[in-house]
Amino acid sequence: MFLKATSVLSMLNEMDDWGTDEQENWVDAMQMRKDAQKMWKKTLHQIDSISKADQNTLQFISNELEKDGSLGSRELVRRGIGVLNKSVTPSKMSMLIKMYGEEMDIYNAPTRGSFVKMGTHGLIIKDIWAYAAGFLDADGSIYISERGEPRATFVATGDRGRIQCENLHKSLECGRLLVNQKVHKNSNRSLHRVVFQSKNDLRKLLTGILPHLQMKSLQAKAVLTYIDLKDKMRKDELYKLVTFNNWKDDKKKADNLLSKWGLDADTIGGYAEEL
Repeated sequence: MFLKATSVLSMLNEMDDWGTDEQENWVDAMQMRKDAQKMWKKTLHQIDSISKADQNTLQFISNELEKDGSLGSRELVRRGIGVLNKSVTPSKMSMLIKMYGEEMDIYNAPTRGSFVKMGTHGLIIKDIWAYAAGFLDADGSIYISERGEPRATFVATGDRGRIQCENLHKSLECGRLLVNQKVHKNSNRSLHRVVFQSKNDLRKLLTGILPHLQMKSLQAKAVLTYIDLKDKMRKDELYKLVTFNNWKDDKKKADNLLSKWGLDADTIGGYAEEL
């Protein structure tokens, strides 16, 4: 349920304009993901108190995140060698944070398996470009509209999502912050976005996050090239490259795009050779 919901949300993030159906699909997917998390928590053995060793582990995590910003569970375990109990593994650490992290102001970072500490003035982020790259890979999109307008967008929901978007916008000092949008007229859940649309904003964002991107580096390279191009034919190639790569995991959508353009996947792939 969780993976299905995440897949739907990811595809919706890639869309330029949302209609009523897309808004309803967003609400349903968010509820499905929330239900899946609740079901998972109920399968765990809830305990009234935790051991001293587990308390020490959580305190160690809190200290490291406060000192260095967002970190992954594997890196936290590596740092804990000789300090934490030998039984502490990345999976056990993630489970402890899932169950008790909020009591220590520890929250999930956008990058899967990573965590971030909430400080007095918001989330503690040391490397904003690495953080932004993880955010974009997980809950964002880079695309070019049919009208030829390149854009990058970060999307989050709820109070925690608003904090993430506000921190990102403030730290990057560019982009446009849109908060407290309604996901759907019948939903109380709020939607928040940071949108990068101007050439200068896109250039600053994509140049900064490119070394850290894991999933969308090709789209970032293509858009960085696209925004300064004059050659209309090459711009059309890059539009198709970005659009196809955003939908390539959806076979039906990808096949429809290739049919519409009268091209095959190898031809589209060839458009990336000069990037």
